[in-house]
Amino acid sequence: MTGEEKRQKLKEQFKQDLLLRKQFLDKAKELRQSQTMSRAITDLTSALNMEETDAWVELLNRESAMAEAKLEMSFDLADEAGPNLLQQQAMEAEQQKLSAAMLVEQMKRQMGLLPEEPAPAPESAPPDQADDAAPEAPPEPPTKKLGDF
Repeated sequence: MTGEEKRQKLKEQFKQDLLLRKQFLDKAKELRQSQTMSRAITDLTSALNMEETDAWVELLNRESAMAEAKLEMSFDLADEAGPNLLQQQAMEAEQQKLSAAMLVEQMKRQMGLLPEEPAPAPESAPPDQADDAAPEAPPEPPTKKLGDF
């Protein structure tokens, strides 16, 4: 056998090995897909198990009944309290909104984004004199320096 014949024979064996490997990988891929499909079917059939489904339906019915009862009670309470309750809640909401705005303003002042609070006007001065006074020039905004972040 010559060198060329050996090379051709090795080449054919290599092709056969590659073909077998490819067939093996294709078969493994098919088995993975079928395994995934069978797992999905098993999950679906177990989900259709009536005992589990009935338990979930019962749980959902209980939770929805509880939510409806709470809603009806809050409507009844609002009807009994009348507009006073709504006005009180609106006032509380306004107070919270105002205090939040004041807190944000205070934080901005601490961070240097707003100028410091102006000193309150003296209370002993009559209102006419306070109006006649020349308005103060607004303070200069803080300047950022190289080290400020």
